[in-house]
Amino acid sequence: LEHEPVVATGEELHLYCRQQGILFLLYAGFNTNACILSRDYGAMQMRKRGYEVILVRDCTTGMESKETQPTLAQTNGAILMLEMFGHYSIVSEEIIAGLPQIV
Repeated sequence: LEHEPVVATGEELHLYCRQQGILFLLYAGFNTNACILSRDYGAMQMRKRGYEVILVRDCTTGMESKETQPTLAQTNGAILMLEMFGHYSIVSEEIIAGLPQIV
């Protein structure tokens, strides 16, 4: 969309967030065990840049194989790894509950 920011690297994301005063990043999407974990714009790298990173557990999934899909082992392993290394996680219901109620 016109005027919507598009970033391709962690440095571009960092510059945009700094310009906008963004301190917290919510991560959701596909490929938790690769993109969200280790890409330059992923959770671990953005935390190194000083952001509070929060993974939305029920809004992401890992790249699973036929063997891991029934238990979502790759997804759950990636979530556990982030949590073990000091990242926060949350479920979407908790985010919605924290939003101001519109009357």
